[in-house]
Amino acid sequence: MRGYSCIASIENDRRIRLLTQYRNDVVEYFNATSHREGGESGAAAANDARARINLVTDEVGDVIHAAAVSTVMTVTPPPIVGGYVRDVDLVHNIFLVDGMDLSPRTLADMVERAIGVYRRNERAARVRLFNPFFYLGLILDAVARSPFALASRIGLPGQKLQDSVLGLLVRGFVYLATAAASILAILQFLGYMGDK
Repeated sequence: MRGYSCIASIENDRRIRLLTQYRNDVVEYFNATSHREGGESGAAAANDARARINLVTDEVGDVIHAAAVSTVMTVTPPPIVGGYVRDVDLVHNIFLVDGMDLSPRTLADMVERAIGVYRRNERAARVRLFNPFFYLGLILDAVARSPFALASRIGLPGQKLQDSVLGLLVRGFVYLATAAASILAILQFLGYMGDK
C-alpha cells in the first residue's frame, strides 16, 4: 500500500472515512461490551460492530502503517505475576485487549493519530490529484517494480530482491531507461527527431 505522501485526494479521503468508521465501530463495540446494560440489544450491537471491525481489520492495519503510525505496543506483565514481555499489534489483536489489561482507548488513539496524518495531507493530496508529474512518477514506479513483482509471482523473494543493492541498481536502470524512452518519444512527436 502506498504511503500517505504518495496518494491523491480521492484515496486520501477514502482512507479518512475508513479510519473514522473503524474508530466509531471500536468505540461502539467496547461501549456495548463493557456496560452490558443494553441486554440483548447491546449484545447485538456489539456483534454487529465486531463483524464490521473484522471485515476491515487487515486494510485498516495497512492504512495506519501507510501513515507511518505504529500499531504495536509492548505489553509487560506486572512483576508480581511475571510472564513474557511481548509486542502486540493492537489492530490485529483488538479483541484480546481486555485480556492484556490494556485500555481500548490506546487503539483509538493510534487510529486518531493516523486520521490526523491524513487530514494534514489533504491539501498536498489535492495538489497531487491535478499534477501530471505525480501520475508520471506512478507509471515509472510501476515499471521499475515490475521485475520484482514478476519474481514474487514465480516464487522468488521479490521484496527482498527489490531492497537489495542489485535491486536498487536494476530499479535505477529501469527508471533511467523509461525516462529516456519517454523523452525520445516526446521529441519525436514534436518533430525534433524526424527522418532526414
